[in-house]
Amino acid sequence: MRMKRKTTFRLAAAALAMTQLFTAAASAAFTNGFSWSYPVGEGLTYTRTEGKNTAGVQRANVLTYEPNTGVSPVMVYAGDTVYGSKATITNAVKYLQNQGKTVIGGTNADFFVMSSGVPIGLVIDKGTLISSDAWQYAVGFKKDGTAVIGRPTMGIRITGASGSCSVSYFNKTRTTAGAYLLDRSYDEATHFAAKGSYIVLEREDSTPVKAGGSVKLKVVSKGTGSSSFAIGENQMVLTKSDGANVPSWVDFPVGEEVTLSITAADPAWSEVEYAVGGKLLIDDGTVTTSGIDAASSRRARSAIGVKSDGTVVLYEIDGNQSSVSTGLTAAELGEELKELGCVRALCLDGGGSSAMALRQPGASETSLISSPSDGSQRACANYIFFTANTPSDGVTAHAVLTPSYRYILPGASTWFSIKGADASYGPAEAPADLVFEVSNDMGTVEGQTFTAGQKSGSATITASNGSVSGSMNVCVTGDVQSIALQSGGRSVSSVSVKPGQSVDLDALGYHLGQKMASADTAFTWTVSGGIGSVDEKGVFTAGSSMASAFRVASVKSGWRSSSSRASFCRRSRPLSSTAASRSGAVRSVSMRAGSASFRWRRSVQDSEISQPTSAAAASKNRTSSTMTGTSSAPDTARRISWMRNPSSAVCVTAASSIFFPLNREFYRNLSQFFIPDQAVAEAEQHAQRQRAYHLEAVAANVLKGPFQVFPLKGRLQRLVHVKFVARHYEAAPSIGRSFCRA
Repeated sequence: MRMKRKTTFRLAAAALAMTQLFTAAASAAFTNGFSWSYPVGEGLTYTRTEGKNTAGVQRANVLTYEPNTGVSPVMVYAGDTVYGSKATITNAVKYLQNQGKTVIGGTNADFFVMSSGVPIGLVIDKGTLISSDAWQYAVGFKKDGTAVIGRPTMGIRITGASGSCSVSYFNKTRTTAGAYLLDRSYDEATHFAAKGSYIVLEREDSTPVKAGGSVKLKVVSKGTGSSSFAIGENQMVLTKSDGANVPSWVDFPVGEEVTLSITAADPAWSEVEYAVGGKLLIDDGTVTTSGIDAASSRRARSAIGVKSDGTVVLYEIDGNQSSVSTGLTAAELGEELKELGCVRALCLDGGGSSAMALRQPGASETSLISSPSDGSQRACANYIFFTANTPSDGVTAHAVLTPSYRYILPGASTWFSIKGADASYGPAEAPADLVFEVSNDMGTVEGQTFTAGQKSGSATITASNGSVSGSMNVCVTGDVQSIALQSGGRSVSSVSVKPGQSVDLDALGYHLGQKMASADTAFTWTVSGGIGSVDEKGVFTAGSSMASAFRVASVKSGWRSSSSRASFCRRSRPLSSTAASRSGAVRSVSMRAGSASFRWRRSVQDSEISQPTSAAAASKNRTSSTMTGTSSAPDTARRISWMRNPSSAVCVTAASSIFFPLNREFYRNLSQFFIPDQAVAEAEQHAQRQRAYHLEAVAANVLKGPFQVFPLKGRLQRLVHVKFVARHYEAAPSIGRSFCRA
């Protein structure tokens, strides 16, 4: 009986040229942008802005607060001391919740010393001065929620019969910069690391340390040395390092009574309940970046600003992720805040520290909504949050509509959820009997499905039943920036079909890196090369001959005239390992995914490459798509290989590198030279779920040497280029090399 031969084709989705998108609320730094907003608390509104600038894709989160008694701003550091009390934003939320607070949302705040967690600038908690401003700018919040932004310039002095000593820093780690004063808000110990002098003071009253206030103290002991020692519950330590220039230093004798006094140049700081430090970004409407670290680099950023009417703007933008958000320079950040109406603003800590958490309307939990550039949440010194003062009663007061897709192709549909929220925007029963309206005839609603019309632009869908109402915004656009192909709900890079056999393909459009609501009929499907036929719904039927091309036009004419091409290609016969090595092919790896091309280069010694034991062995291991080689070297020998993920729309040509898509938890472990066996096992399981051919154990610090991490656009979020040791799971055919040409 004659067997029918299966033919393997390879699919690679290419991207479209972009056009200008309707801008609902575009900001100064973004073009091709779309923004949507909704209330999350009394006087508190959340806004999401997505778009592009000259650097690439951008994604920002904004909380806008109008001071009121229903919602209050607070500062939190997750512990009783500033030393060593770093926490992720998720743990900071839990810390406040354990204190009975209802957290709506917030961001990271001040810059800090990474090793100790001590913030650089001012910390005021419930009116008590926790740590001094160190001549930095700060933002403070009064009891009524109004904000103060400026330079506190607090004067701290200890005065007694022997004289008056000026204190440069309160609860900062001691250096040679001046005189320091420490109490238990710093830590339970002094953490001295160098020689110096110290005077131990005992409180004679329980008066809190406040701007504009004073505290009575008495000298109980003093000495010199470099050893850390405990700070008593009611004690303070006045100290200076040897070599510090402190002209006002007073060697107070034991038993002398002294007074600690704190003054502020602006009396408004004596009314502040909560405060954190930052770096000046906007001063009286003028953007300034002086003193901001790496101000010219684009990265994730956080900031806080105040408008002329007192409205507070808390801003966070993701960065350092080309497929998610590139980030802004400090100057661009300032222009963004200025465009939002801020006349005064501070730059907060950024990079891997930038993060925003939010409780969505109708939800009970507050969770991370940003994408930290470190790949995971960074533990930071302190945070700014908005908390609800109105108790949640569960009585439905708002309708909450959330679409499955925010971007929709004309003519396509998206389902949306309906939830209820009470007056404090906490959870409540979903409202019934809603009537829907769509702005500007942008589409229709049937049940909980919105179907877009043929016009492009922003559509507002409003729901009301006479008692409660709510709305959502979606963007209808034909601007498809990349296309991916699926079959049976899974991404496909190749299909094997018999002559006459059919396969149902789905085209997915992407805009600003986000999957769009689309339908197969929204695309024009064509076939060339005589390999078969395809209908308007993407059902491909193989012909009787083998050819080389399959084309998908992104959007039907009338929306766009440009098209996207995806190719079927029969794989070339693999090169032999020896021939590839001699030809120098091992020194270059290239990949094309969507519209983005990437190339990596690395010098490789021929001795590092595993060679087949013989031509016969190589021939035995040959398949229709790969050639593999084995080595008689022991398992500890270093070998070079590569891994391909057949479920991705990517064609890799490689001989000496391995590329493995990692989840973020695994990515976090790359900071150590060797990854623990448990992490390797988890990665193996991840690779098997992805149907990877081969997995290697990582044995390289990605921050050093020729091995680096390269983020990719499109569906492949992380690929890692690493040295490897000979370890692979049983599903791998063997250690070796494979070549694919498209």
